[in-house]
Amino acid sequence: YVRTKVSVDGNVPAGINSGQQLRIAGKGERGINGGPNGDLYIEFIVEEHEYFIREGSDVYLEVPITITEAILGCKKAIPTIYGNVKINIPAGTDSGDKQRIRGKGVEDNYRKRKGDMYVITQVIIPEKLTREQKKLFEELSTTPLDNSKEFKIYKKCIK
Repeated sequence: YVRTKVSVDGNVPAGINSGQQLRIAGKGERGINGGPNGDLYIEFIVEEHEYFIREGSDVYLEVPITITEAILGCKKAIPTIYGNVKINIPAGTDSGDKQRIRGKGVEDNYRKRKGDMYVITQVIIPEKLTREQKKLFEELSTTPLDNSKEFKIYKKCIK
C-alpha cells in the first residue's frame, strides 16, 4: 500500500444535516484479490452560523428592535439565507414575538420544498438616555399606559 492524497468529486445535496452521510461508489479502498474498489462514505458536520439558528429545514433569527419600533410598529430589513427581505413589525410587538416568512428556510431534498424562516423580536431597552429622551419618557409616564388586561389581572391579585 502507498498512501497518497486523492481528490474526489461529488455532489453535496442542498440542506444536508450534521451526521448525514454521502456514499460515493467505487472510490473507497481497493478490493481484495483484484476485486472492485469499495465505496467511500463522507459524514458531514454542519457548522453553526453566527446569526441564524437551524432546526431541520427551518431557520430562526433573533432581531433587535427599539422600544419605539415595538410600540409604533415599523418596516424592517431582515437578512435571510437568500438575501434581504422587508417585513412589517406590527404595533405592540413584544419581546419573543415570532413571525414566519414562508419558503426562506433551508431546502429539503427529501420533501422537495424549502423550510420557513422565523423572525423572533427582541425589544432592547436602552441602558443610557439623553436628557431629552429621559424627559420624553417622563412625559409619557404621566399618561395611563396600564389599561391592558394583564395590568387589571395583576391589580386584582395585589388587593
